[in-house]
Amino acid sequence: MYTIKLNTEQLYLIQQSLEVMTRLKSGQISIAMSEAYPQLSWDDSEDIEKEVRSKVFPELSPNSYYGVGSKIEEISDCFDMIQVIRHRLSWDRLAAEGKDKPDFYGRNYYTPMKFGKHDLVEVVMTHKSKE
Repeated sequence: MYTIKLNTEQLYLIQQSLEVMTRLKSGQISIAMSEAYPQLSWDDSEDIEKEVRSKVFPELSPNSYYGVGSKIEEISDCFDMIQVIRHRLSWDRLAAEGKDKPDFYGRNYYTPMKFGKHDLVEVVMTHKSKE
């Protein structure tokens, strides 16, 4: 087991990085490009996706992708980590606003479910950072 100490901004960066990795592994290249390089036009992102998919995912039709639970296990493992981080950050943000429950229960507030082969990661706030 490992421990990594992060502030909130760093934890958001890890969440975003996992999101990009998940999109890349699933074949959603244009969405990953948009997340990582927002300055790219949609057309440029689509061109990159066509090129990468033809070489990495030739078995996929143009509008199909791999998803959670697919043969690419890293997708499920990354998704599990995204869920846990998103859940922790959402509840911490709510607490910082002085609320004990959200106005709307979206996916961020539901207990993460395990899809990958590994146990769910734990994200614990040890103390409030001075950001």
